[in-house]
Amino acid sequence: MKNANEVVSPRIVKLRNFRNKLKKKWLAEKTALNYVNLVHPSRSLRSEVRKVKKSEIKSKTKKSSKDFWKEVGKLRGIQQKEIKSVKINGEMIEDGKKIANQFIEFFTEKKIACLGTMNLPIPKSY
Repeated sequence: MKNANEVVSPRIVKLRNFRNKLKKKWLAEKTALNYVNLVHPSRSLRSEVRKVKKSEIKSKTKKSSKDFWKEVGKLRGIQQKEIKSVKINGEMIEDGKKIANQFIEFFTEKKIACLGTMNLPIPKSY
């Protein structure tokens, strides 16, 4: 995503400055009138920032829905991480198939243990 200065439009700068001026006034004298005067510019600013963010995402993700969801994940701070190694019983495992098999074994054991405590029949495939 572009850095903040490239995304900020002149309208956002104007709204932000106006909102900051009203916020200082409200902080100096906390009256109901000052608060009411502050609310509308604050909402307008948030709305304008959302519009800019949406247009930025749309412009970057016109290719496919996969690109769209990657961008959403970045904005939310969620990124796929590849597991490169796992330490099991004091031994570092780096082979992808072995790691996958260890995860399968671990969660299968957990599922069987959970089913056993619930007095449910354990499937024969395990």
